[in-house]
Amino acid sequence: MNAMRVCLMGIALALSPAPALADVYRWVDEDGVVHFSDEPRDGAERIEVQEPATVRLPRPQSSRASAANGGQEDDDRDEAAGYERFAIASPTEEQTIQSAPGEVPVSLSLEPALRQGHRIRLLLDGSPADVSPSRSLQATLGPLDRGPHTLAAEVTDASGRVRARTETVTFYLHRPSVNLPSRQGN
Repeated sequence: MNAMRVCLMGIALALSPAPALADVYRWVDEDGVVHFSDEPRDGAERIEVQEPATVRLPRPQSSRASAANGGQEDDDRDEAAGYERFAIASPTEEQTIQSAPGEVPVSLSLEPALRQGHRIRLLLDGSPADVSPSRSLQATLGPLDRGPHTLAAEVTDASGRVRARTETVTFYLHRPSVNLPSRQGN
């Protein structure tokens, strides 16, 4: 029960939006239950909460520049210009995820919303993931092997061209060992 409470609190912290980042404090009570709060208290340690990796896309050139080239590139640029921010909100860089079934929840942030005809593709360890959210900003990867993994996401248009890409995030998956089944909480 205590491990589940800690795990749920960790997920809630990881899925918090970047502007809500504030000081977070952790402490263990006399029963061994781990607590988290945004208010300090005696015996609590301050935890560093990192911002998610983000990518800022360049603004399109002015219409004068596109008129100079006959408007040829204007359509391509206009198609790509729709995204100002695309990032992996969860898992965060260097995050350790504990999951017995090897499942990893993925949460993305995209501003503005996904354009008509565009899709999202996840890249796990450099290759397209078996499960991609397609039009949703949420997905669950798995089952994955324990150890380090890299994750990136791309927005593609109807012809498969990449229109936006997040920075690559490295995370670590811990799973209980099948070699030591008697160890609890492994």
